[in-house]
Amino acid sequence: MKEENLKNKKKIPDQVGNGTWKIGNDTWKSEKRWPVISLAWELGYLITIPIVLLAFGGKLLDDKLGTSPWLLLAGILVSIIITSWLVYRRVAKVISN
Repeated sequence: MKEENLKNKKKIPDQVGNGTWKIGNDTWKSEKRWPVISLAWELGYLITIPIVLLAFGGKLLDDKLGTSPWLLLAGILVSIIITSWLVYRRVAKVISN
């Protein structure tokens, strides 16, 4: 009894069987959570990669051309536009399915 209360308090999942997990009164199938985790990773990469590449490229060009900070800011602005478009397309695809 004490161990069960401790699990519910710490929100430690119990495997009920057949891929079903339980935390407190909530149960879920494990195959339902992987698409959500996959989408979260994908959106993270969709946001991170453009901003890192374009900001880094802008900084390098600023240093080379002596235009600091304008190309860095342009790279960040372009990455925000690209990222917004990519996230919109991905989320629209998820919603349509």
